Amino acid sequence: MAENRRQYAENYKELQRSLFLFKTGLSNVNGKIESTAESYAALIQSEQLEQTQDVTLGLMHRRAS
Repeated sequence: MAENRRQYAENYKELQRSLFLFKTGLSNVNGKIESTAESYAALIQSEQLEQTQDVTLGLMHRRAS
């Protein structure tokens, strides 16, 4: 009976450790996803700004001609 309790306690500790590592891994993945999303958002905004500037310069050039 004592052996069963000891094995149960070891299994429980290992399960807790595995759960902690799993949660930590998920947190790291979530952080990377957020970082990537922020990078893409910044890139899209930069592209949109560049396109807006190109259109504006094009219109100014046409009006000047």
